[in-house]
Amino acid sequence: MGVLRWLAAVVLAVGGTTACSVVKDGGQQEKPIDDPGACEVKAGPKTLHRLNRTEYNNTVRDLLGVDLRPADAFPRDDLGHGYDNMAEVLTVAPLLVEKYDQAAANLAEAALQPGSSARAQLITCDPGAIGAGACGRQVLERFVPRAWRRPVAEQELAQLLGFFQLAQSEGEDFDAGLRLAVHATLMSPHFLFRVEKAPAAGEVRKLDGYELASRLSYFLWSTMPDDELFFAAESGKLDSDEGLEEQVDRMLADPRAEAVVDNFGGQWLTTRALSSATPDPQLFPDWDEELQAAMQRETALVMGEILAENRSLLDLLDAEFTWVNGRLAEHYGIAGVSGDDFQRITAPAERGGVLGHGAFLTLTSNPTRTSPVKRGKWVLAQLLCEEPPPPPPGVEGLPDGEKPTGSVREQMEMHRSDPVCAACHQLMDPIGFGLENFGPTGAFRTVDEAGFEIDPRGELPDGRIFEGAVELAQTLRDDAKLSGCMAQHAMIYALGRPLTRADSCAVEEVSARFEKGGNTFQALAKAIVTSKAFRMRAAAQEESK
Repeated sequence: MGVLRWLAAVVLAVGGTTACSVVKDGGQQEKPIDDPGACEVKAGPKTLHRLNRTEYNNTVRDLLGVDLRPADAFPRDDLGHGYDNMAEVLTVAPLLVEKYDQAAANLAEAALQPGSSARAQLITCDPGAIGAGACGRQVLERFVPRAWRRPVAEQELAQLLGFFQLAQSEGEDFDAGLRLAVHATLMSPHFLFRVEKAPAAGEVRKLDGYELASRLSYFLWSTMPDDELFFAAESGKLDSDEGLEEQVDRMLADPRAEAVVDNFGGQWLTTRALSSATPDPQLFPDWDEELQAAMQRETALVMGEILAENRSLLDLLDAEFTWVNGRLAEHYGIAGVSGDDFQRITAPAERGGVLGHGAFLTLTSNPTRTSPVKRGKWVLAQLLCEEPPPPPPGVEGLPDGEKPTGSVREQMEMHRSDPVCAACHQLMDPIGFGLENFGPTGAFRTVDEAGFEIDPRGELPDGRIFEGAVELAQTLRDDAKLSGCMAQHAMIYALGRPLTRADSCAVEEVSARFEKGGNTFQALAKAIVTSKAFRMRAAAQEESK
């Protein structure tokens, strides 16, 4: 049909918003949140929030009941502050608009396939019995509010019905008209973005129930609200702390909560980036995609069990168990496990917790050797929220390919003799030295790649001494900053934006409730969704500060 060619340009203006006009907010600078003089409860900034690729795929799955994954063909989402759901970097380029147009056409076609369950879910009336126009309106009255995740005004519905009527006027059948209207619905910014009404200049407004329902569902499920969440939004149940906490309990018990492990956990612990690791195939011939996938699965299963059993997230540091299949068990030197299925086992001491997982250890290594710098930096940034600044321009690390003249510890000590490098390396290197018993792909060892005996003594920036991964894990677990850092990472992910000075009180309150609740993710999620940072939105002029 000819109208499909100009459809994208027209429907992007539905509702008065043009998706193509969204640009990256380059002026939003992250500010410190530990300023005691700034402890005034406010709602932090919020940029118009595009669905990322994962959210798009999950949303069309739940909206239409199709098994297509069109967003796999979209350009990769940029990362901001370690996460791919940061509103400020989720921009829209012309290529993405073209991909949206093609995806919407394919989805509308798939949803209307004769005899499919998706069609039965979408069309609940008989156009032959009540008339094509009446049935088309009935379908859209139910479909569009779910797609846009809020009630739809009559004028908005009329615009979409116009596409259906256009097809009818050109002699097309019922399905053709409905395909066009569904296509237009999926191309609207109200589907592609999580739109929230902006308050008046200088003001902060409470989000309405539908806006909160979307924040909840994309935080815990990475997808659209379900019928129960929509009902809670309509009935006002999300206006109270009790109503929000009731939804957290329900949603975390749902299989869709696996998204927390995959998308929050996978990015906080950085295991989703394991596919970018490139161990040297000559030095590590056993490294392959199968081993990589097994390492990622191990960490996901451990975190998933901790969440499902409502255990303390601190157990991620020293869990007494792990999950392995035959391939990973062989790599770890663990006997008695075979086959592709994962088995829960009592973890050897050095494997009890993420610091002994192959995913973390491989990610924080170089292709030919370990990297105390990367491992130390990971601990500081992901567990203590004390990430050192980036290195100055022109500073080079240890050379690869040259025969070592000493252990990695000795080489790094020489590297730190350069005063330009010393300040940061004195923070990171001593932590990484304590993990040197693990090679570049996580295999346990007592001598390094060059045959030098390993000294696993380490030190944290505040002077605490430890020896090896087990003592490091226990030392970190006892650190008061650990739970607060976990809370900060979860808040950044839940809000889809960096934390600023305006969030200082909210961060303190969430951290305190998280600790009081036994450091469980359930307690953390409840603290986040009932915070003012989650439930409120600042005006545009507030967002630019």
